[in-house]
Parts: sequence; C-alpha cells; structure tokens
Amino acid sequence: MKVLFILLVIVLSIAELNAKDIIVYGKVQNQSSFEPINAANVRAIEQKRRVYTNLKGVFRLPMKAANASIEISALGYNSKTITIDKLYSGDTLLIFLDANPIQTGTAIAYGDIEPKDVIKRAIARKQENLNRIQTVKALLYSKLYFDVNGSALNSATTDSKSISISAGSGKDDMPSTALMETFANKYVDKKKGIDFTKIIQRRQTANVPADNNIISFTEFVNLYDDEIKLLDVTMPTPLASNATDFYRFSIISKTQSDERIIYNMSLTPRNSASPGFTGTISIIEGTYELIEANLRPSDATAISFVDSLNYLQKFTNVNDSIWYPTYLEVNFNAGVKIIEGFAEIDFKAKAVSIINEIEINTPLPDSIYKYKSERVVRVDKEADSVKSEYWEQKALISLNDHEKKVYAEVDSVMAKIKSEPLYNSPFKFDASPYLNFNRVESISAGLKPDINFFGIPIKGTMFYSFGLKDFYGDFEIKKQGRIAETIDFGFSVGAFSNIDRFSFDRSYDMFTNTLSAAFLHFDYYDYYYKSGFRSSVFAKYFDYFDISITYESSRQSSLSTNTHRSIFEDKTWRVNPAAINGHYELFFGKLKLGHFDMINPTGNFDWQVVFKPFSGSCLPLFGNFQGITTEVSLNIPLFSTGYKPISLALYAKGGISDNDLPPQYQFRMASSLAIYGKLENFLTAQPGEFGGMSFWEVLAEFKLSDYLWREIGLPLFNKRGIEFTLFGSIAK
Repeated sequence: MKVLFILLVIVLSIAELNAKDIIVYGKVQNQSSFEPINAANVRAIEQKRRVYTNLKGVFRLPMKAANASIEISALGYNSKTITIDKLYSGDTLLIFLDANPIQTGTAIAYGDIEPKDVIKRAIARKQENLNRIQTVKALLYSKLYFDVNGSALNSATTDSKSISISAGSGKDDMPSTALMETFANKYVDKKKGIDFTKIIQRRQTANVPADNNIISFTEFVNLYDDEIKLLDVTMPTPLASNATDFYRFSIISKTQSDERIIYNMSLTPRNSASPGFTGTISIIEGTYELIEANLRPSDATAISFVDSLNYLQKFTNVNDSIWYPTYLEVNFNAGVKIIEGFAEIDFKAKAVSIINEIEINTPLPDSIYKYKSERVVRVDKEADSVKSEYWEQKALISLNDHEKKVYAEVDSVMAKIKSEPLYNSPFKFDASPYLNFNRVESISAGLKPDINFFGIPIKGTMFYSFGLKDFYGDFEIKKQGRIAETIDFGFSVGAFSNIDRFSFDRSYDMFTNTLSAAFLHFDYYDYYYKSGFRSSVFAKYFDYFDISITYESSRQSSLSTNTHRSIFEDKTWRVNPAAINGHYELFFGKLKLGHFDMINPTGNFDWQVVFKPFSGSCLPLFGNFQGITTEVSLNIPLFSTGYKPISLALYAKGGISDNDLPPQYQFRMASSLAIYGKLENFLTAQPGEFGGMSFWEVLAEFKLSDYLWREIGLPLFNKRGIEFTLFGSIAK
C-alpha cells in the first residue's frame, strides 16, 4: 500500500484491469466527523463519466485511462481534485472533504433576497435550460431493489414509470426480495417528439424473469416537470410555473461550495387541502440553477397504499452551462391491508438512476426516428448475455453488502427450486375455486384450472350445477406477441359447454350477481345453454387502437328456473325467458379508438369511440341477423385538485339491429341490481323486461372529487374526504 498526502492521508487503490480500462474504488468522508457522505459526485474530469457514492460513502468509477484526474464534490463541501498517476491493485482511495460552515444572510456580501424571488429566477432559469435542450443522448444506469416483507414474491414487472408485483402465499422457501439493474442508451428529440430507450445490458435476481426487467427510470420523476403524478395523486414540483402560489418557501441557510454561494431552501404547501411536497431544495446564487432536491409528500397528502416516500435528485452542468438531472434516488414503503393482522402485504423499494456520458444537442442515430410514439423502450438481443466483465467495468454504483447478499441468497434459493423435477416439467397446473349461484343453476361449484403445457397457456372452467344436475365447462388457448415492435397481436381458440347470459349487457360481474341472488333474492341476468367452439384474432397499438374479430359456432337452447330458494327467502323468482333453439354461426367484431377510463380518469382530455358489429344465422328456422352497438366517451377536466380533477364526463351509447334478432341477442336496458346501482344503469328500469332491436342512452356526469370537503375542512378519513358527483341520464 502506498500512502499519499493530499491535505490529509489518502490511501489510493485502483484495481488494474488492463492498460486502458481501470476502476477507481474509493470512500468519501466528512473531514471533521469521519461520517460517510452519501450521493457525493465523483467525476472523471477528462471523460463524460460520473458516479455517486452510496450510503456508506463508497464509490467505484470505471475509467478509460490511468493518468487522469477525478473531481469529488458534494453539496455543503469544498470540492477536491485528485490526479491519479500510478496504479496499486487492491487498495482503496480514502477522500476527506472539508465542510463549509453555514453562513447567515448578513455574512454574505451579495445582499439579501426574498425567497420567492430566488424561486422565480430559478423557474426562469429552468425554462431557459429546457428551451436550449433539443436533443439528448446518454448512457443510463438504473437499479431497483424491493422487498415484500416476508410474503412470497410470485411475479414482478417493471417499466420506466411503474412497478407491478404479485405477492402472497406460495412455496415456503420462495424469496421475498428482488434486485434488478439495467444499462440503456437513451435518445430524446424534443422537437420531433422522440423518446427512445434501448436496454443494452441487464441483470436481475433469479426470481425475476429477464423479460420483466425493463427498468429505465428517466421518467419516473423529473423535477424539471411542472407536475409529478404518482398513482392517483398529482403534485406540483418546486419549480412549477405556479410554484410560489402553491408553496411557502424559506431560506434556511446559505453555504459556500468552492466559489459558489448556495441557497438552501425549505418548502411546504400553502394549502393543506391540496397534495404537495415538503422538503429542501438547493439553488446556486447568481445563476439560480437547481442543483439538488430532497422531497417527500406533505403530511396532509394521501397517496393510496403509500406509507412513506422520499425523492433525492441532483442536477449537473453537463454542457455549455446547460444543467440536467443526472442522479435520482427514490425510497418508498407501501402496504395493503385486506384484513389487519391476517391479509397484509408490506412493500418497500429503492430505485436509483444515474445518467452518464451525456451529449446535448448532438445528432441522433437515424434508426430511432421510426418510433413515432411518445415513449418507446426496447431491449437489445444481447442484453441478457450476462457479461460479467461488462458489469465489472461499467457498473456506476457499488452494490452494498445487503444487495450482494440478496443476489447470492436469492440465486441460491432459486437454483434449488429450479432443480426440482416439477419446476422443469413441461406441464404446469394451478387452479382456483369456482362458485356461482342463480335461479337457473342454483349452486354451481368447481374449479378454474390454469395450465401451461410446453409453453402453451390453457385456461378454463369446470363445474357441476346442482340445479341443472349436470357438468359444464369451457377452455381457451390464447397466445400473443408483438409484431412491428409497436403492435401487440394474438389469437385464441376454445370450446365450451356452458351457461351463457342473455343480451350484451354485462353490467355486473358474476360474483356480484351471486351475492345479490344468494343474500337479496335478486338475480340480474337471464340464461341459456350453448355448446360449441370459438376462435379470435386481435391486435392492439398501445392503449389507443384495439381491434378484434371472433367467430363462434354453437348449439343453443332454453333453460328454465330450477330453484326458488335463496339464503333468507323461499319465493318465486322472475321467469327465465325462452331462447331460440338452433345451430348458430356468429361473428363478433370490436374496434376501439382512443383511451378512456370511467373509474380512474387521467386528468387529461380523454376520448374513446367503440364500434361492436355482430352478424349471425340460426338454423334451421330463424335465418340471418345482424346489428351494431356504438359508444362515445369524453372526459373534460375543468379544475385540478391534486387528486381526481373536477371534470365533466359525457357518454353516449346506442345500438341498432334488423327485426330478426333472437331474444338472447336483443338489446337490454341496463338497470340496478337490487339496492346496488351503477352510474350508467337506470334505477327505474325493470330488470330483464326491456329487450328490443334498438336503443340509445346519453349520460352526463359532473365529478366534484372531494375537493369541497377538504377545502371546507370537514373531518377526513385516511386524509381524504367524501367525493360528490352530479349526474343525469336519459335513454330509450
């Protein structure tokens, strides 16, 4: 080991890989307290590469040359530059930074300034930065760790903006933690609306399938945006155009970092009725650049399932005084309590993203311009080659001891599980219970099997009806994939001998109808028997274009009521109507344009048009028939509340057919289910008695959210109030 003196004793270590490629290992500490400095910026001066220290102050910096200089900087400390001129294998570079003393406003020669003026200038500077950035090319490193607190992790899927997990009961030795990492090339052309990410290397613990790992957290959160949306909550950022109206800012200290004066500022929402951030931001005096933000949702902010959340984002001068976010760390804890103390899932995660080798306003590859969508993530065919030397040389942040342990333990457990004969069997079987009750089937009980045979998924239902005294069931084989890199395409085939429902109305799921029939003696649907087969083809372009065609051949016949009992009552049910018996050849189509979610609107202007044509024939007596239904939906946001916006939703629905429509395919006016109704269903309509050859329906809904409740200051439940909605509808 060689001892060098750079103001303090520094022990230098560089692991020598070859004459050109080296890795600098080091640890950064406070000179006075010897405490590690988290998220310190370590930059290779001659190169476009930077890394950040972890919680223990440790870093690893891959470099291209031995004779180079590195700069170490952290907010509130004087930066330090070290020239690396010799290599010593196995040592560690120990770096101490001098903390700058906190200075009050009177100690600064630049004079006093109001906090709101600092923010207004920072907003203007942010906008100037954004206006100057036309194209971005960068190397992106992303890492995600999560733990489901002892529950078996059944599946995990990620993308640039979300994490989806399935956890619960499973094998006793199934791991509850997972770790994912990716390197990606990032390309952005703001003017042409191109945002393209190509993952070039990825690795993950063995309990996560490689195809589920597409993390690239450039868009997970960006404090240069005016708003950040998380689940059902939208919060303005500290540098939003209206930030001074929404937040109360204070200058809590001024520090000097090298030759720069830094304003360290706190922020809190002015109005507790609206969701927002609280925390600190740091802005450079003079240039008014945002260089760091440490934020969490305010105590009054309610985010579904989220217990705690913290953002740490750092910005760096990357090119010609253009500042860009280069480091993001997100820590959060969430929980779902179905039955407290029994059915609970706790979830904690940490996401880290580092942007490197940034090039601003340089030409981008021609190949990316074929992607015209808002955001595209693709995976290179060599991304799963698991090149250990790549990760050794390129990894931009050191794995801590716990993460190394997670990789080792999870991979060891999964290796044991995968060695079991059943795991590698080409036949996999799972099943869930099936239970149904209505006036025709009485009680039906069985299983819903989920089979995978040589990679072919087969799903179905098998049950026995105690009212009909017979066995019934169905199965479906469904395969889907991607063509042309932007279109999901698939097909399905299946056969059935089952009980189906009259009309195209599917207002209530069968579980809800079972509860209504069993407890309230109210059966919403009418039923008929059919047996045969069907096949479908479908295609989908993102969420804005969906098309499918289904062919069905079946024999259909009438069914009668077979019980008059429910749990609490024994009286005559509504008569089950007769169907037209015969052999049916049917075609069903669907074309959906646009995107609209009635339950969870996006807060934007959303629209959707759906066409559902159908055509068929019934032999030997009934002949041909055809018809079409059409739906048009609009959502018009009127006022943002931070949660669901105050908005106006408009719906129109209609259908028409020829005069030879069999009863089981006639239109039905949607009505209430006993004491339970839905917004688009009519309370005054009698269930099952309005069949016909045409219909129309118009509905308007004025959604007031719970904003008025929160604004008045009425009592809250889990930080939220009662939502109000005004609506009206008319139909014929």
